[in-house]
Amino acid sequence: MSAKSEQGSWVIAIYKEISEYNLDHLSFDPLEAIITAGRAADLFSATRALGTVAGDTFDKYRKIAHLKPATAKAVLQLAEAAGHISVHRDSGGHVQEYRFLEDSKLSLIHI
Repeated sequence: MSAKSEQGSWVIAIYKEISEYNLDHLSFDPLEAIITAGRAADLFSATRALGTVAGDTFDKYRKIAHLKPATAKAVLQLAEAAGHISVHRDSGGHVQEYRFLEDSKLSLIHI
């Protein structure tokens, strides 16, 4: 396992441990990056096997993963910039669909 994969695994493990608490509480602010990464992993884990994810489906899974719209947009931009997903947006910048360029569980922890 590469160092990047190991780091991603640790981030997800930490998120899974703390996710049973109210993560919107101010005491969790220092862990915001871990929380966002864990929520992004939840989103991508749930949608990776779907292939192409339509905009309305993305919005449903975004809500289930507890990602705010602005945070989800930033997560998709980072994943797209890293070459893990392809995103199609409308003229207003809303997600029409996205798809994974690599379909593997390991790709989830590299994002």
